[in-house]
Amino acid sequence: MSSDDFERYLLVKGVNHIPVPRGEHHGIAVAEKTIQDLSNMMRSYLTDSNLPGIYWDFVIAHAALVNNSMITPSITDKSRTIFEHVWGVVPNLDLILPIGCFAARLMDNSARTDWKLDPKNQSGVFLGFAHNRNVYGAQILVENSIITAKLQVAYVTELFPFHQRDNSNPRMQFLTWLLNRKMIRKSCHRFLPSLTALVLRLWTHKHHTHQMK
Repeated sequence: MSSDDFERYLLVKGVNHIPVPRGEHHGIAVAEKTIQDLSNMMRSYLTDSNLPGIYWDFVIAHAALVNNSMITPSITDKSRTIFEHVWGVVPNLDLILPIGCFAARLMDNSARTDWKLDPKNQSGVFLGFAHNRNVYGAQILVENSIITAKLQVAYVTELFPFHQRDNSNPRMQFLTWLLNRKMIRKSCHRFLPSLTALVLRLWTHKHHTHQMK
């Protein structure tokens, strides 16, 4: 995509593009802070789930959902998050599933070659809630592809298949060993990976400290 194509894309989407001089990122501090938050969450998700980095786009889209639901205040009402402002309700965070957990989706009969012997479910790994080919839903990594599902999906939030594989990112192997992955799996929050939960706690503490000042 060229610069002109990108500008047209932003125009169609109603995005106000504000270029700033090189090295002056403070000129768009709000956008830069959001990018930093999403980047930190994505790294944490990938490390905790041990997912290969090629799926980072689905993971960061899921991180944006969590960011809007839990962290980012509405521009017009700082006492509420973006999610609360848009939908008028407090989000049910128990519905946000852990990245990398086991997922099984009920298959349509037409997709089964052998109705008697083929499994009725497609089993895979949950990559997050995101868009895939303009369809929004749970992105599930199955044997040979990624499928999008909204209904008839079951999750096992205590089972993380990629934990059984060698670390997908060699640079994270020592950190994984230090944190003791098995201990993390037992003690992590129900809907957030432990490292992401740590990032959010640090951010929340800093945010409240700033408000008090």
